[in-house]
Amino acid sequence: MQSSDFEKYFNFFPNLKARLIGIFSIDTIPKKLKYRHFCIVNTDLSSNSGIHWFVLLQHDKKSIEVFDRSMLKICKNKKTT
Repeated sequence: MQSSDFEKYFNFFPNLKARLIGIFSIDTIPKKLKYRHFCIVNTDLSSNSGIHWFVLLQHDKKSIEVFDRSMLKICKNKKTT
């Protein structure tokens, strides 16, 4: 998935798009997020084509949540074993 695919997708959800601050590579992550805003980050450097996406969300004023789809698979497997 390319960053342009994310941009097209969020056009269908204007309220959510308003909270998206941007799509970044791992070496260009912003140092701060606004309260209740999020960004999408690729684990690859900006000079490369990209590897894996995750989301950073400033859920409250003191913490940032990380959503990584691949971690759901790992957690699900741990519960069943």
